[in-house]
Amino acid sequence: MIGVSKKCCWCCWSLGRLLNDDKESDLKLTLPGTHSVIYPWCPPDSLPIGLLLRLEQDLLDVLKKCLDKKQRRKGSNQ
Repeated sequence: MIGVSKKCCWCCWSLGRLLNDDKESDLKLTLPGTHSVIYPWCPPDSLPIGLLLRLEQDLLDVLKKCLDKKQRRKGSNQ
């Protein structure tokens, strides 16, 4: 088990969540959460491609949700 005390960026937190959910991995991470900031990020070497694709899809889902919120917030033009 590996644990950290500070909140993680969104990418590190999401990767930790995916690694914890991975049935083939013996690695377990204890992360306190995320501060939700998304920084430019390079994933660690030797991660399975399937895991990286899930991380990519999660990131695209967050982007889509943000764009949908922005579009619905059309306020008054006055």
